[in-house]
Amino acid sequence: MKKLRITAVLLMLCLLAAAFYPAAAALDYGEYVLPAPNTNASCAIVMELDGGRVLYGKNEKLAADPASLTKIMTVLLVAEAVERGDVSLDDKVPIGNDYMNGIPEDDEGPLKLSPGESLSLRDLMYCAMLVSSNEACNVMAVHVSGSVDGFVTLMNKRAKELGCTDTRFVNTNGLFRPGHYSSASDLAIIAREALGHKLILEICGTREYTVPATETHDARQLQNTNGLINPNSYYGSGFVYSGAFGLKTGHTTQADYCLAGAAEKNGVRILVIVLGCGKSQNFVDTMNLFDWAFNNFSVRKVVEKGETFGKIDVTKSAEVTEVQLVAGKSFRYFLPEGLDVSELQKVVKLDSEAAEAPVKAGEEYGTLTVLGPDGETYGSVPLVAANDVDASVWASLKGEVGGFFSQSWMSLLAIVIVLLILAAAVLTLIRRRRRRIEEEKRRRRNAQRRRLENERREKEAHKKYYEDFLGGENGGKKRK
Repeated sequence: MKKLRITAVLLMLCLLAAAFYPAAAALDYGEYVLPAPNTNASCAIVMELDGGRVLYGKNEKLAADPASLTKIMTVLLVAEAVERGDVSLDDKVPIGNDYMNGIPEDDEGPLKLSPGESLSLRDLMYCAMLVSSNEACNVMAVHVSGSVDGFVTLMNKRAKELGCTDTRFVNTNGLFRPGHYSSASDLAIIAREALGHKLILEICGTREYTVPATETHDARQLQNTNGLINPNSYYGSGFVYSGAFGLKTGHTTQADYCLAGAAEKNGVRILVIVLGCGKSQNFVDTMNLFDWAFNNFSVRKVVEKGETFGKIDVTKSAEVTEVQLVAGKSFRYFLPEGLDVSELQKVVKLDSEAAEAPVKAGEEYGTLTVLGPDGETYGSVPLVAANDVDASVWASLKGEVGGFFSQSWMSLLAIVIVLLILAAAVLTLIRRRRRRIEEEKRRRRNAQRRRLENERREKEAHKKYYEDFLGGENGGKKRK
């Protein structure tokens, strides 16, 4: 009785939240307003799958019962374990005694699994996704992590890693339990991640599958419950949608009917999550949301490769002082058909103030960012030089010198070197002047010494002359 009271309170809170939670409104794209689609789902979201951009939401952040859409996370974890090499698709997985963990005894499910038989991990994944086998989810959980509870812990951890903020898992299969919830927004995040795995794409796109006979059971024929894909589904052939390739149906009494649907048209993939729908209405709502997205949106040309977006100054060139910048590649985006793409903001950011020659056509010098009317970043493309620009030898040399001296420490070093050179030159001049003075003094001393020597010799010569002369006169007188 206590659990029933808690359940009733939770259901009442969810209904009240859905009643007062802001409903979907027209989508505002600046001056262009796109009417919102009609849907009877309590919660819904439309996402452009490859880019992850939300095109429409209705109560998409509201926590709700996800029913068997829970199994998308279960199969995602198994697929990741296979890719890591922790387990193999060919593993023979025995059905243990805990395969009914958390599952009512009278809920045998479509497979009627029983202890004593073994299925391959691949077969169990098909059982979980195509016919929503609850017990197959438990068996895979034990095989991957050792226990159901341990696997549920991994589910919640992975949800946080993906950025889910309104999700809490209590079991592996989505059977109703208090405290087990998610939102259309979070389920879209999980589904988008799952569809990024080739194995899951292959499984959810399969219409029918045969599980080979086991030790205790004949071969089982599985029909995909997704009416978008399989005309032989439980829901009949009236919901097949051209281009649909996934993903998972869901239903409990508490959650009503849910669906995660994916479809592709003209190279564009759309993901739709609807929660809280009437029987078969989950397919109708999903198809309507597919049509709304494909009819109102398309991949629009926003930027063309080679389109000019400004210019950049050029240095070290004698030919030009600037060069045009063009888009290095085209940019297309999934936008409303009626939106004037000229309303989108295009912001140019240069990597530097100038380009240094030589410049080669195609060299990247900046980025062009495309913004939506609300400022959301849609994407960016590189801005490249439109043509070649040759460098001037003189300009390059001048620039190198100027660049060398533009650095403060280099300037200081240059000043010191110049001062040292000047000092050396002055010292050399001083030494030369001193040498000339010394040489002049030496020349004068030598000249004076030679003059004195000459004077001495002249004196001696005169003296000898007089002595000889006088000596000759004296001798003559004596002979007389």
